[in-house]
Amino acid sequence: MLLTIPYAKFRFILNPLEPLLLPVYKGSTLRGGFGNAFKSIVCVSKGRDCSDCILQDRCVYTYIFETPPPANTAVMRLYEKAPHPFILEPPKETIQRYAPGDELSFHVILIGRAINYLPYFIYTFDVLGQKGIGKGRGKFTLKSVMAEDKGIEKVIYESASNTVQSFPTNSLTFEHSGDDSTFPQTRTLEFLTPTRIVYQGKLLDNLQFHILIRGLLRRISLLGYFHCGSAPDSIDFKRLIEQAREVNV
Repeated sequence: MLLTIPYAKFRFILNPLEPLLLPVYKGSTLRGGFGNAFKSIVCVSKGRDCSDCILQDRCVYTYIFETPPPANTAVMRLYEKAPHPFILEPPKETIQRYAPGDELSFHVILIGRAINYLPYFIYTFDVLGQKGIGKGRGKFTLKSVMAEDKGIEKVIYESASNTVQSFPTNSLTFEHSGDDSTFPQTRTLEFLTPTRIVYQGKLLDNLQFHILIRGLLRRISLLGYFHCGSAPDSIDFKRLIEQAREVNV
């Protein structure tokens, strides 16, 4: 089993122009503000639902934020949306007030074809800074964007120059050889942000390992299929889930 997913990781650095009043968990605020600003920038049929738009198959916003499966898809034919090709990692700090002179940063990970759309993300957060976020709609400037490569950061965008420089692309390779002899006997998994997992139609409060693995395998394979051009059967689900059932929590 072999599956490779190209990705690029960036750190967006914001400077408040006014006090920013944000919740402890900032992911929803950043994601919601990004989505609204993104649609306002690229949408040509203002106010219309994306599912009714004739341009949905060619729209950057629809691909990034709505991500409907293509009409000829071999998987997820009964689903309205495929996994989005980006991850927004909010800061882990619990600070709720950022004053002018402070710095707020967060990570954006783009996957597969979405890597080409980095300028849209940069421009959208620049526009969002003019509109403001959080309680009171505090305004900010997008100071710079850093690209991460093997733990080393490189400046690829600065507001002063308003240009995007070249950046490295990484890849995650998922391979299962069947040799489990070197695997550790115990692992600890810590959830750093709010997590909601549904299994067989029910919201879970007692997570078993095979359920977590099912969700991860599904997400990885669908990201590979919809955004990286991999085959829909790149992963042997049945064998890995059977092995995951033997892991105790």
